[in-house]
Amino acid sequence: MASAVATLAGRGGDGVIGNLREGFGLDDLDVTTTDSGATAVRAGKYISDNVYTDVTAASDGTADVSINLDLTDNVALAACGQALHRPLVALLHRDRAEVRKRARDLLELVGIGGAAESLPDNLPLGYLKRLEVARALALNPKLLLLDEPLAGLNQSEAKGMADLIASLAQPGRAILLIEHNLREVARICPRLYVQDGGRSLIDGPTEMVMASRELRQAYLGASDA
Repeated sequence: MASAVATLAGRGGDGVIGNLREGFGLDDLDVTTTDSGATAVRAGKYISDNVYTDVTAASDGTADVSINLDLTDNVALAACGQALHRPLVALLHRDRAEVRKRARDLLELVGIGGAAESLPDNLPLGYLKRLEVARALALNPKLLLLDEPLAGLNQSEAKGMADLIASLAQPGRAILLIEHNLREVARICPRLYVQDGGRSLIDGPTEMVMASRELRQAYLGASDA
C-alpha cells in the first residue's frame, strides 16, 4: 500500500493525495520517504468529535495503529483498567457518565481541567506530564511512582509540577520520586535517597543529605578541601 500510494503521489503530486483523502473520507493522508528510500503512508480520521485514530503503513509491510483520545477519555480508560485486563471494553460497558466525571475531577485536581476535551497531540509537554499523573491517580495507588516528571519543563512549570506532587502526598498514599532537579527535590521532599553510578551513596532527611560531603562531591565536583 505504502509503495503504491507513493508511486501515485510521485506521478500526480499533491492533487492525487487530496483526491485519495477525499475519496476515502479521511481527515489526513500523508506520505513520507526516508533518505534510504523507505516509504510510509499515514491515514488519520476523527471517529468522533474527541477521538482521533490513525494508521501508519510502511513499505516493509509493518503497520501501526493508534487512537488519540481526548484527556477525559485518556483518564477514564486508565480508571477502567482496574476493572478488566481490557480497559477499552470496560470503558464501553461501565457507566460512561460516572467514569468520565471521575476523570474530569482528576484532571481538575492536577490543574488541567480546562483542557478536558482536548487531544493530547495538541497540548504542550507540561499538560502531558500532568495528564500522566491523573492517569496514575485513576488507579487509586497506595504508592505513586514518578520517574523524572520535571524533565523538559522550564523553571516555572517545574515549580508548579513539584507543588502538585507535594500536594498529592497524604495518609494512605506515598510518593516515590525519581528526579534530577535538585532545587525542587530539596524543596518538596522530606527524605532523599541518592545514587551515584548505580550505587547507593547516601540517604536520610533532606537537610542532612543536601549538606553532605558525599552529595557535593558527586553532583558538584567539590573536593574534600
